[in-house]
Amino acid sequence: MKNQITFVRRALSMTIALTMMLSMSLMASAQSSEQDRDRVVVVNETVEITHAAAVQAARDATKAAEGTDHKAVVRFKNPGIISLKTLQDMDAVAGSVNMSIWGDSYLDDTNSVDVRVYINPAYAKGDLDLSGSTTSARADKTADHFVKYFGNGVAVVSLGQQSDFNHNINVAAKLDLSNMNISNLHFYAYDKVANSYRKIHTADQYIDGNGYLCFTTPYGGDIVVSDGVLGNQSASGIQVQPVRETIISATTTPTTAMTDDADQSQALLVDINAKRTALAKGTLSYDSSLETAANAYAQALSNGGSAFRSTTDYLTLPSGEAVHTLFTNANNSINIHNFDYIVFQDNSASGSAALANHIEMMKATDLYQTKAIQGDFTKIGIACDTGADVDNSFTVVIMMFYNDTVA
Repeated sequence: MKNQITFVRRALSMTIALTMMLSMSLMASAQSSEQDRDRVVVVNETVEITHAAAVQAARDATKAAEGTDHKAVVRFKNPGIISLKTLQDMDAVAGSVNMSIWGDSYLDDTNSVDVRVYINPAYAKGDLDLSGSTTSARADKTADHFVKYFGNGVAVVSLGQQSDFNHNINVAAKLDLSNMNISNLHFYAYDKVANSYRKIHTADQYIDGNGYLCFTTPYGGDIVVSDGVLGNQSASGIQVQPVRETIISATTTPTTAMTDDADQSQALLVDINAKRTALAKGTLSYDSSLETAANAYAQALSNGGSAFRSTTDYLTLPSGEAVHTLFTNANNSINIHNFDYIVFQDNSASGSAALANHIEMMKATDLYQTKAIQGDFTKIGIACDTGADVDNSFTVVIMMFYNDTVA
């Protein structure tokens, strides 16, 4: 059994050390170097990206890159929306050559790039807006909004793409960070329509040799760069959206999403509460925020790959942040001492039948009995997930608990 199931319970400490490491490497500057020019094809259309021009540019860039270790790069000047059809056809033209598209938004009446958006057309799932601005009225308004309600120093990159990209894309922006602590930057995606934001846990930020702040995001909207973690927003009316990261770094190959088996989660809750009732323990009520956090952790284990799953300490996400932040970031008032979780994973099989067998084996463990059946909690969230990545198939059951009756 020990070879099939890995399980762990970790107590959480009040002291949480968060270390942000800032790379100052001279990577991917927002201005093309002389060395790059032989592999960059510029499409200079300021209003509309036509299908014919874009595909021809992709064809020319691919031809220039063939037989070299260069990417085929197509750069659009002051782009707007590029259609999924165009992106797909550009990717098809590239074939086995690695294609990258740069969307350069220039400052008004200058030859200076304000924001560059980098995408790989192979990952596109819909039309994409490649524009961005650090100086637009919308960027200024969002910055004022966050400064007013949070007090943090902020800088804003307003992306033309206001919906999610559904994969990590790279951004380089010419922001004024002179009054900010660049070793303590935190990134958030703000949805103005919903007046809500999500934290970008894996921004992979650095400042390049030309002073551009470079980072990654799976989200569109207005990207708020904050000097420190955003504080208590209770007076602002801005809502914090539960975070469920699907891509963990710019170099991560998109993984197959985990499949959550809601029926097995519900059956497990019924079994837990029946056993707790027999022991005169209070039943556990199902909590949607705990469920969201549990599923987000399952997805993080999937994205981390088999190497991460086999060596994880079950305290830390692939991003380096603590696991409990998946719950506590959206629940600022909780007492961390009243929160706990347990994880059972099997790295040898996937599918509904494998998951059911995994759950039965889990029920025989002391950890399950101690925490799920006898633990002093009032709320529970469960993720019964199964999935596969490039390495193997696996199942995972995560239970997160909270006691809201203890101060």
